[in-house]
Amino acid sequence: MLPRSLFSASSLKYGQSSEGHSDTESHSSNMPYARRPTTHDDPPQIRRPGASAKSPMTIDSENEQYISGDSVSLVGSSDDDDDGNSIPSNLQGLMHHLSRLQAKQTLYIEKTQEISRQMQDTSAKIAELTGMSLHQRPSSSSSSSRRTDARPLKHKKAVSQQQQQQPRALPTPSAAPSSSSSSSTTATMNQSSPWKRPQLAKRTGGSQPLPAPKAPRNDYYQQERQVQHRRSSRDMIQPKTSTVPSARHGRIIKSESLSPSPESTSPSAAEEQSGIKLRSRDTCDLYLHRNQDVNSGVFGKKPRSLIYNIADGQGELKDLMVTTTLKGDMQLWNASTRKLIKTIGQESIYPDSWIEEICWATKNTLALCNVRASTPSEKENATVSLLHVDSVSNTDVKYRLQHLEESPHTKPIVTIAPVDLGATGSAGVERATFVTGGSDKAVYFWDIIRDSPDEDFALSDVSKLNINHTNYIQTFCYDQTHRKLFTGGADCKMFTYDMISQRVSTEMKISCRINHILGNAADPNLYMLLTANTSNQFNMYDQRMPGMRGIVLDFGYKVPENLSRYIRPDWHQNGYMVACGSQTESKVHFWDIRYSGVDRGPCFSFNIPNTSQSRILASLFIPNQNTLVTTSSTRNLGWIDYSIQHDSRIHTL
Repeated sequence: MLPRSLFSASSLKYGQSSEGHSDTESHSSNMPYARRPTTHDDPPQIRRPGASAKSPMTIDSENEQYISGDSVSLVGSSDDDDDGNSIPSNLQGLMHHLSRLQAKQTLYIEKTQEISRQMQDTSAKIAELTGMSLHQRPSSSSSSSRRTDARPLKHKKAVSQQQQQQPRALPTPSAAPSSSSSSSTTATMNQSSPWKRPQLAKRTGGSQPLPAPKAPRNDYYQQERQVQHRRSSRDMIQPKTSTVPSARHGRIIKSESLSPSPESTSPSAAEEQSGIKLRSRDTCDLYLHRNQDVNSGVFGKKPRSLIYNIADGQGELKDLMVTTTLKGDMQLWNASTRKLIKTIGQESIYPDSWIEEICWATKNTLALCNVRASTPSEKENATVSLLHVDSVSNTDVKYRLQHLEESPHTKPIVTIAPVDLGATGSAGVERATFVTGGSDKAVYFWDIIRDSPDEDFALSDVSKLNINHTNYIQTFCYDQTHRKLFTGGADCKMFTYDMISQRVSTEMKISCRINHILGNAADPNLYMLLTANTSNQFNMYDQRMPGMRGIVLDFGYKVPENLSRYIRPDWHQNGYMVACGSQTESKVHFWDIRYSGVDRGPCFSFNIPNTSQSRILASLFIPNQNTLVTTSSTRNLGWIDYSIQHDSRIHTL
């Protein structure tokens, strides 16, 4: 039998131990380094005897694991959960609560930065598909992998530094401001540091490997480019309709496009890529008048067309120039000697009409279209004719005339232009293609072939293009680089027709009729639209920008009436000098589109002597020569020689 005193001592010791254990648990609930309550997902906690007292190092490691491992639960939980819990009243508990809030704030910042990165990735993907460089893509996959591996380490290091700054023992009241200041410094450092990838799962137990990095984004972009290329090659994209507000003319412009063009860029990017810098200089080139020859009265009636050969300075046709008049005849000139070589009378071409417009279908074949009355009895005149130039000398031109029997237009043909689609693929077969437009609002594509230059062309096909002008068509211009046809009409609309996909890619409407569209020899993306207006008749259009955003410059001169369609300008082969005759006086105006003051009026002008009370109808720069040819309403042909004074300053009164 044991003494009774022994049991009394044991009972007393057990009670004291239980009370001490209860106090320890009550106190540990307020400790800043205590674990959170166990949930059904956590493994059961087993208390070992004598394990209630923990070393500071053990508490720090557990706190580090708690803050870094529970990031998902902190991010996923709401603020109401923390607000509902009772905030500890002692100082160290408040510091622990502040530490948890700072950790949660850091993770929210990281998640916000992660969302921002995903938004940038999505924007970069959209930019990649549309051909517009909105954001810079990552340079390499290796750098992306390095960033992925480094972010968790940097986050862990930042948390360790925060824990080291906090005291392990109960702080005194004087130490509280210092701790709060260090915590605020840590939060500020986390906000200014680069974004970090948040943990994707809670850590339990021992340390687990970091999540595998995602595939490099460059591989994703490459796959998207391959998919986009396959889609575009199938050409199955439906037209999309968008509206672009026109700040210039105060209306909504409708633009229909197949897909965002790869050439479409912002205005600043377009100007950087352009070969011609518009309004970029305070100086301009001046053309100084040196000499002038005027052939007076050489035309029986007012001249209509004035074109130069396309032989590129080679062969017999290298100096050939052609004019037509309202009389119905045609003149062939030698531009080198400035002499008339041959005149082809009206009876040989169109006995009852005149040639409205001409163009070069090939290097030695002219395509002609005539104007006729709208009566059905004269339908036989609504044909396209071909003038084959066999040989040219200083005194004679040998030619033959061919009339095409097909007459698809129901009303007079107004304009004609070449469309070079290349050879047929058959050896020895020559191909010529062009388009015609008339007052019947229709556009027809002509395809003719022949086996030998000595033979006439055979009509292979004539088809109507699906271009819906609502008034008669006045001008064409073909973009050989991008295989696009630009059409302008009296309905104030310009259509861009893709000759490859055989559909309209864009439609733009301006405030007045479009008389002429001219391409730039130096920049294939820049076009000049001459409009029927009383001022600012010239509109520079950059096809890389859709809709009215493509009008990057307008200029001109003031006239009392709208500019006539029969006033024809010309663009110098240097790409920046424009010449156009005056509608009210005997002058030729010049504009250097690089000059910053080009929109204020002509940079300089030439007076044409011996042509008083006349209009300058057509202007033509002779390639590779400092010579300008003009035709006037008084039936004169002028040859103007000039010298160039570069980088001159203009002083206005």
